[in-house]
Amino acid sequence: MKGIVTFFKQWTTASDNLHAEQFEEDFEYRLIQETRNAPVMLTQEEVVQVEDVAKLLRPVAELTAEFSGTIYVTNSKVIPAVCLLRENIAGKELDKQFNKWDENPLLTIATLLDTRFKRMYFPAALTCSKVLKLVENQISISLDSGAGVTEEPIVDNFWRSHCERLKRQKKYESEASFGKLHLDLQQYIHKENSQLHEDPMKYWCDQRFNYPRLAEVAIKYLSTVATSVPCERLFSRASSVATVLRNRLSTEHITMQVLLKSLDYHDWYG
Repeated sequence: MKGIVTFFKQWTTASDNLHAEQFEEDFEYRLIQETRNAPVMLTQEEVVQVEDVAKLLRPVAELTAEFSGTIYVTNSKVIPAVCLLRENIAGKELDKQFNKWDENPLLTIATLLDTRFKRMYFPAALTCSKVLKLVENQISISLDSGAGVTEEPIVDNFWRSHCERLKRQKKYESEASFGKLHLDLQQYIHKENSQLHEDPMKYWCDQRFNYPRLAEVAIKYLSTVATSVPCERLFSRASSVATVLRNRLSTEHITMQVLLKSLDYHDWYG
């Protein structure tokens, strides 16, 4: 509110336009104390409660925005996000919803083959061993068919816990436990994790000649989580085209307009 008042005080043109709108509406603006039907103001205790709830839900809001993306890999972030969310928000309902994540091979293999996470979020050695075996089987299927250390930048959001966990991570005591794995998988496991902002899909595309079998499996499993966000965005875009003032537009023209509005800058200008 203070910023809005400062804006209109410092910008004369905006202040004049505001006064003009007020006079055109012929409405008398009163203080909230003078209005009989004004909404009840929050007490100090209620303000503190709202701030606590907002702080509690901030990680959920960040994850919702992040998993709404459609042009980058998100399924490999599900397991790390659940683990970090449990550290921030503890609850029986959360454990009930995500108690069997390690039984989903689409998520476990994607997390293991994401260069940012690898085996960090497999607390049980048996679980990690099962996932490694699954990847080994995928490499075997592919064979049958014939087909430097950098410091993680400090982030101040939901993934801050991941950066701290990465610093505390310890390497396996020896490579003997991975002696029976495929050579590509052994080399990948013992490499340093990449930084959080790096794209795992780009990494595997660049490494497809060095690790051809493993890269094939990684590109197969690294994908985007299916959500209703693209559909909702499409309806929102269509509602901005088919307005009340343009109710004579045909279905064909609406489709064309929505398609043009969905194009990015690079689609227009290359």
